[in-house]
Amino acid sequence: MHLSPRQAEIVGLIAAGRSDKEIAGQLGMSPRTVRTHLERIYLQHGFKSRAAAVSEWLKQQHATRSARPGDECPYARPFPEGFNECPAYQSMQLLTLDLSDRPLTRTNTCRHLETKRMPYAEGRWYGGCQVGNQAARGRWAAGVGADRLQKIAVLRQDLRELTGPFVQSLWAHKSQQLREMHAGGDVSGPLARMQALAEQFMASTRAFLLQRQAVLDDVGLPLDAVMDLIRFSIERFTIGSPDASWQVPESILERFPLAARIFLMPRSAEQRAEPMLASTA
Repeated sequence: MHLSPRQAEIVGLIAAGRSDKEIAGQLGMSPRTVRTHLERIYLQHGFKSRAAAVSEWLKQQHATRSARPGDECPYARPFPEGFNECPAYQSMQLLTLDLSDRPLTRTNTCRHLETKRMPYAEGRWYGGCQVGNQAARGRWAAGVGADRLQKIAVLRQDLRELTGPFVQSLWAHKSQQLREMHAGGDVSGPLARMQALAEQFMASTRAFLLQRQAVLDDVGLPLDAVMDLIRFSIERFTIGSPDASWQVPESILERFPLAARIFLMPRSAEQRAEPMLASTA
């Protein structure tokens, strides 16, 4: 049964026990218009009564809610240490804020995980994978390369000792900035402290990566492009909302080789790469 949005509203309200008069008042129409919509529904779908229309509508609602999106992450969260069941999994520590904008305990998540709206289900959300469904996750891993993924994972793990204290301090200043913002106070102090902290971190990170220049070259990550990407992400965090999503700017992304672009931007980079990969197959 395919109903127009207005017809679906009416049948849904009937299922909720509303009378024609109540439906008319809620939808801003006359009771006669409500009955006209129902007559069209009966004629189009061969129903003999309201009960028959509601019964079919409820069946379809159940089927819609039971169907899960193909890009939904199928794994239990938070992810345990050493998790490796998903080929596209990229470990990342998630730090959230409480209602007073104070940092809470960090947990393990995946950098590809994002909150998405459930199709055809108002107010329902699910944990979706930016890469896509199971087949897309496999293609992404193959496009980047298992060896490259392993080397990047080791590099990120080594870098975590450097980034851990920085992230904790950065979040503390961000928390203060948000509290000042919500209270209508002066946010220039927390912002200045975050920017000074960022400069120290950038210098330490460059020194760290210079010691691992050979690894960067091996996996196709140009040092200067990596540093510009890190700076961009930190600036987005310090100036904007910590929950705001962002994409790698094209001017930075194009400085990476194809496999690295797929690693950084799973969806858009893979789509651009498909014709190139097909021509070389």
